[in-house]
Amino acid sequence: MGMLLNSCRVDPYVDEDWNKYYRCNEAKHWDSTTLAAALVGTWNLKLSRCGECDRYGSYPPDKKVVATFTPNTFKVTENSILVTGGKWSLERGYKTDWYFSSDTSHYYLHGLIWLCDNHVVFASSASDGVDNLFERVK
Repeated sequence: MGMLLNSCRVDPYVDEDWNKYYRCNEAKHWDSTTLAAALVGTWNLKLSRCGECDRYGSYPPDKKVVATFTPNTFKVTENSILVTGGKWSLERGYKTDWYFSSDTSHYYLHGLIWLCDNHVVFASSASDGVDNLFERVK
């Protein structure tokens, strides 16, 4: 009698409480100056979430994505290859909301900014986009 092997791939789905980043961000009461200063540094993409995509849920990236912010410029790399960069600023959203704005296109940095200690979410799910959670490196 032969042995049947199951070669199914298991998705690396991660159960993450995304609302905790929103709540923490709201408790910070950021203004543009303090939020911009807090974004300065290097951040690794930890998780992405999409409710309107083929792969619903939260998943780790399939490549190393790093976002680096200085007070006036940013760059994003995938596996150490520059994919975008330029000048950036913050735009005011509704009430306490802030958006990332730049002079170039940027796939990973769309939506509302929820910054909480060593994590930042670029939350675009409200407009059927992807939420990207980054963790501070330095």
